[in-house]
Amino acid sequence: MDGSYPPPSPTLTSSNGETYLNPDYQSWLRLDQSVRSSLFATLSLEVLVDIRDSPTTYHVWDKLMHCFQHSSMARAVELKQMLINIRKTDTQTMDAYLRDMKTITDNLASINSPMSQIDLAHHNLMGVGREYETLVTTLTQLPLQLSFDDLPPRFLLHEQRLRFLDGDDSALSYPALAA
Repeated sequence: MDGSYPPPSPTLTSSNGETYLNPDYQSWLRLDQSVRSSLFATLSLEVLVDIRDSPTTYHVWDKLMHCFQHSSMARAVELKQMLINIRKTDTQTMDAYLRDMKTITDNLASINSPMSQIDLAHHNLMGVGREYETLVTTLTQLPLQLSFDDLPPRFLLHEQRLRFLDGDDSALSYPALAA
């Protein structure tokens, strides 16, 4: 499919100058057309219309890659903009905010545009409100580089502490830390 195994010559010429069909090409063509048919069977009608005239699996795959590469790039830009703009709201729990961040980053990874753990941590720190400012300042002053995975337990503990300071007795239980 990726062109790493090019087709053999369709014909061969014997030592006496006669041309005949190459059996290796016939085998290659049967396999290629079988894979091409399998690909066609998995595609939507909208996509199939764009690639149906592709003569080989390589050409089908190449057109599909180019077609989806453009939409993936647009989706990556959209998701990265969401990361820049995401903010934890006053009514949102830290757990929900972290899940939203994780969903965006998982979507980026699924289109082969993963973010580094350090960049994810940075976006996470920038998206929390003033009630987390002391924690953010402390975390950004640490001599080691934080990863995204380092933040959830710290943020959840801080959220629990804020609830406790606000007089929420349920903050004394620890089920939120199990998430």
